[in-house]
Amino acid sequence: MSRQNRAKQFAPFSALSGLDAAIARKEAEYYRKQRITLSEDAEADLDRKLRSLVRGEKVCLRYYFDGEYHDISGEYVRTDTVYGAITIDRTPVRICDIVAVKVL
Repeated sequence: MSRQNRAKQFAPFSALSGLDAAIARKEAEYYRKQRITLSEDAEADLDRKLRSLVRGEKVCLRYYFDGEYHDISGEYVRTDTVYGAITIDRTPVRICDIVAVKVL
């Protein structure tokens, strides 16, 4: 038996196809963070801060996306009221996903 054929017999074998993908999906669901609900005062404060942003101002946003919280920093470009998004350095962020704003 050649050396290559001997090595094949010890190769990993998956008896249940798709099991690894199913485990990965369940693990992602398990570690997914719950979206926090802001109080009325916190929502009002967030709204006030978003309305006071000036073009070119350096800001840091914390937002919820796909089960995780992300931070983005950069220059405020504009607020699109039609699509409900704020643009930071060419990156749009949905306003309803924003949980914190910090002016730098």
